[in-house]
Amino acid sequence: MLPVSEALSIIATHVPSPQPTTITLSQSAVGTVLAADVKAAESVPAFRASIVDGYAIRIPTGSKTNTKGTFPVAFASHAQGAEVPELEEGKIARITTGAPLPPGAGAVVMVEDTILKSMTADGKEEAEIEILTDDVKAGENVREVGSDVQAGDVVMRAGNGISVVGGELGLLASVGTKEVTVYKKPLVGVLSTGDEIIEFGREGGLKLGEVRDTNRPTLLTAVKAQGFEVMDLGIASDK
Repeated sequence: MLPVSEALSIIATHVPSPQPTTITLSQSAVGTVLAADVKAAESVPAFRASIVDGYAIRIPTGSKTNTKGTFPVAFASHAQGAEVPELEEGKIARITTGAPLPPGAGAVVMVEDTILKSMTADGKEEAEIEILTDDVKAGENVREVGSDVQAGDVVMRAGNGISVVGGELGLLASVGTKEVTVYKKPLVGVLSTGDEIIEFGREGGLKLGEVRDTNRPTLLTAVKAQGFEVMDLGIASDK
């Protein structure tokens, strides 16, 4: 019998080097190993977003301004794909968590720091809002572009696996990855050896000295469970 270390050495010597291939990022990538680093194609977030429900205001960058007072609400910005108009001086914009900041806005006042003063004529939208705080800094309650991931950052390294439960597929999708270079999965062949081995499903009882083949179906199942392509090579005779 070969020692395990020697057997592994022989296997490593004769197994060909893994070959890289480029595939479309999809669920078929699960179970593969990256053959090249993956860089973020996009920043996350890709736009300046509010981290609270409230009102976007104009504010000079890097300074404070007295924001107390009553202001007309120009429009609302919601967390959805849409064009957002520029925020005019002296006006504010209703904004929801995750929604993009309007151009010109520099901070967000939490809704808890405001009071509704009046509604539009149809009663559907806020017309005027009173801001109660006068200590709002530039960038307050704003998630800046690339604050999670910057475009060009390496998000996964060659040799990292894309697993079922590790969240790697979601990570790659979040940064705009369309394709990944991975190693081709090996084709694994499984055979049993021995003149005493018979197919486990053969009809009839065992003859003296016969053993049903249970290792091969077990290994075939185990290999498939790991996501590899497997070939059943049957039973090899000792002769």
